[in-house]
Amino acid sequence: MKEKIVGTLKSFWEDSVNNQAGNLSSVINSLGMNDFIKSDVAKEFFTSVTKSVSTIKADAYDKDLDAVYNKTNIGGNDHRLFDESHDLLNAWAKVKSAYPDDKRVDEIMGLFTAYWKDFTTVKGMPFKNFDKTEFDKWVTDLTAVVPGLKREYFTDLLQAKCCQPLLVSVVPYYF
Repeated sequence: MKEKIVGTLKSFWEDSVNNQAGNLSSVINSLGMNDFIKSDVAKEFFTSVTKSVSTIKADAYDKDLDAVYNKTNIGGNDHRLFDESHDLLNAWAKVKSAYPDDKRVDEIMGLFTAYWKDFTTVKGMPFKNFDKTEFDKWVTDLTAVVPGLKREYFTDLLQAKCCQPLLVSVVPYYF
């Protein structure tokens, strides 16, 4: 699998460098981030990482992070952007209230474990939470103005994934 990932990244990189002049959009496009994350290789990578992490049994920390989504189904696959539970600050608040008598070290480990499980998925974890109605209006307004812009670009941009540091680390070599 390592060879597939390296080969795919190299291919995205070479295509971008060969086909585009050196402006900022070229650098962003050279990362091929959206294309790579949606590729079969990336899905295979995320699936293998998620499977290894998902062997950890869900506990009250995990359940509290997903409580709003499980109750309301807000946002579907993108619920982490809207459920007021998955950005780091709200996740910490949920973890702290999961058990009434747990120790701080248990809360820290609970946050790390619950957060890591979701961070290693294809969707990743949001940088912050958004009001879904306002987000949908914002996306609708912008996609009406910018041809070819899709909702998934916004949801992808606003959520961190575990493989993104690998992709971003190639930028300095471009300059």
